[in-house]
Amino acid sequence: TNPDKMSSTLLVLCAALAVSPVAPTPLNGCWLTAPLNSTLKSNNFFGTYRDFKLYRHSNFPACSLNADHKIFWVLEALDDTSLDTHLKGLPSAEVSVLATVGGSAVVASTDFTIESLFHGSYQLIPVPTHPVKQREEYTALNKTKREEVAKEARIRLLAQKKDPQIEDVLEKISEDNIRENIVYLSTTYHTRLSTSPEAKKVEASLEQKLVEMGFTVTVFPFQEGYSACVIAELTGSKYPNEYVIAGAHYDSRAEDAKDPTMRAPGADDNGSGTAHLLELARVLTANQDEYEYSIRLCFFSGEEQGLLGSRAYAKHLSDLGTKVVAMFNADMIAYKLPGTKPTVGMKDRYVSDWLLGVANDVTRLYVPELIVGSSSSCCSDHQGFTENGFPAIGYFENQGSASDYPHYHKTTDVVDNLDLENALLISKAVAASVLQFAVIARE
Repeated sequence: TNPDKMSSTLLVLCAALAVSPVAPTPLNGCWLTAPLNSTLKSNNFFGTYRDFKLYRHSNFPACSLNADHKIFWVLEALDDTSLDTHLKGLPSAEVSVLATVGGSAVVASTDFTIESLFHGSYQLIPVPTHPVKQREEYTALNKTKREEVAKEARIRLLAQKKDPQIEDVLEKISEDNIRENIVYLSTTYHTRLSTSPEAKKVEASLEQKLVEMGFTVTVFPFQEGYSACVIAELTGSKYPNEYVIAGAHYDSRAEDAKDPTMRAPGADDNGSGTAHLLELARVLTANQDEYEYSIRLCFFSGEEQGLLGSRAYAKHLSDLGTKVVAMFNADMIAYKLPGTKPTVGMKDRYVSDWLLGVANDVTRLYVPELIVGSSSSCCSDHQGFTENGFPAIGYFENQGSASDYPHYHKTTDVVDNLDLENALLISKAVAASVLQFAVIARE
């Protein structure tokens, strides 16, 4: 690559992008940050973060995401701790600091274990491995269709009458079954680390279970050396090419995110979400009901390495022009903070606001014993769908963060440390919204 040509092209790119009062700031010759209020237009947008928008110049081989073999992150300080002071103590061989903007930093690491270097009040967000859509560019569901779907859901809710068919399905969701699924996932396998041989066994087991339930099942490989995502589908009777998606990641990890020999039971993270999704699969087929919209249940892998599987799958759907009506993700739903009542913490970042509003109303109607709160915890598999223009939301177990769970990413993340009532109620909340949007076909 000609450095002079690359430099001049970068200047042209910056000039073209600088339509806001403050011009983008080049980082390491490939990355650019821009203010949140900017209206930059680029095919190389890599996400909105708390303090800036991020872009990448990729017209040259040197700026290819695969060229430097690094993983990129945004680090956000959550208190007044000096970000610069903390960054100075990082091992330069493992982490490169590209820039600091306000209380945030753009960093590059040699692998995904970077989070072990950050302790305390920090949020670490993996940067996508491919360009994503800006909010104003969302086109997966056109505005008319989106408003139509939301209007239909709200009309049913405004009546404040529970749908007996939805109630019937929710009553079949079993706490004992959820526990059994968690026990199976957390004890049958020493680990479910995405890159381990055992993760491939989990993949095969999920595929078999879902086929036996009557789903059409496919696997979605996304990266060599990783177990694949497992996708189960029920075809809709009225809108077979429009999809309501429920997701959860089945992979787990322990303190050492690269060691496939370390015990990683992952009962809560995310055996609980996977167990819920298996139970949802069971009740969706128990009555042999038909649904107007197609339903896909997505069991993701690679979440613990930066949302790899779900981001790749969401991009795949976007590239195909797939119509996703709504996506509901469950990640860590079985821990209840001491002294609190059963709670769901709805993710408040990388979500569709209109879908979140409808889903919260659905939960309050069908699962009134569950407190509906919000959580700024980051990150999970709904994020890739939002980044690709699809309406998506995430369900979490409390109004705090994952680190509130004392056994997070530890060998002690086992079923005895969980609250299965919390998991049951959140599972019902997710199921109610899935059914509200998929619509049980009437005879």
